[in-house]
Amino acid sequence: MDSFKQDTVGHSRCQSESTEKTGGRGGRTGSSASDAGVIKKQKINRQLRPISNGMQWLNICTRTLHIAVAGTVFGGVMLQAHHDRLAAWHYLTIASGGILLFLEWWHDPNWPHRGKGLLVHLHILMGLLVHIAPGLAIFLLWGVVISGGIGSHMPRRYRHWSILHGAEQRDKN
Repeated sequence: MDSFKQDTVGHSRCQSESTEKTGGRGGRTGSSASDAGVIKKQKINRQLRPISNGMQWLNICTRTLHIAVAGTVFGGVMLQAHHDRLAAWHYLTIASGGILLFLEWWHDPNWPHRGKGLLVHLHILMGLLVHIAPGLAIFLLWGVVISGGIGSHMPRRYRHWSILHGAEQRDKN
């Protein structure tokens, strides 16, 4: 039977009972290569708070909601829907984005000055500028979509780079 274990950054990994009993590969006892990876992550991410399974699902559901409602607002603006028809979607976008901000900041207090946090600052700024310069709404919302996509999928070395501390320092062990 398989069981799910959670590493220090909240990612679940599946490990079979036979692997747990033997301690790794090929019937050997002791720690496996995947256990060494978890230990390495524990050393690197000491400042990160572990994410419970419930918090992880809250993050996934909130992120999915945010993408859906923001996409509805984006499509409505692109199709020139009246702003009254988009108001509820707009407020849901703000609320889900606020929850995502809280979850990220709670998990990683250094998040605001890392690459991923800096892109979120840009993401929010462009969203706010839509209200100041509604004539540029389509261009600004394209910027919001692009910055959100890049921030979510850029390589780790850029997501974890800090404006205060530079490149993330990782153990060589």
